[in-house]
Amino acid sequence: MPLFKLLLVADRTSPDQGFEWSEERFDVSRVTSLVHAVQILQTEEVDGILAIGGLADCTRIDVLETLRGVSPDLPLVFHDPELTALEAGRLVRNGAHHCFGMGDSEE
Repeated sequence: MPLFKLLLVADRTSPDQGFEWSEERFDVSRVTSLVHAVQILQTEEVDGILAIGGLADCTRIDVLETLRGVSPDLPLVFHDPELTALEAGRLVRNGAHHCFGMGDSEE
């Protein structure tokens, strides 16, 4: 049985960026829209959120504000090679748990 329920938010064109999900450790629900992410958060127990890339219809700050509005204490991590240090700082100041951009390792 998986230990962690992870909500993965990414548009259809965003690859999983090389992440390997251990089925023994993670139960991953992948969604491609902010509306669907909110529905999952309202109906299921989730341990964390990983936002990969961006969503076509909203900015990263929109994703952060919307999902934190539903689950303010849930860790939300952003991963995007195009994420700038300026934007990462803004996201963290507004409540993101962590941000990874180009050059950051997964360790």
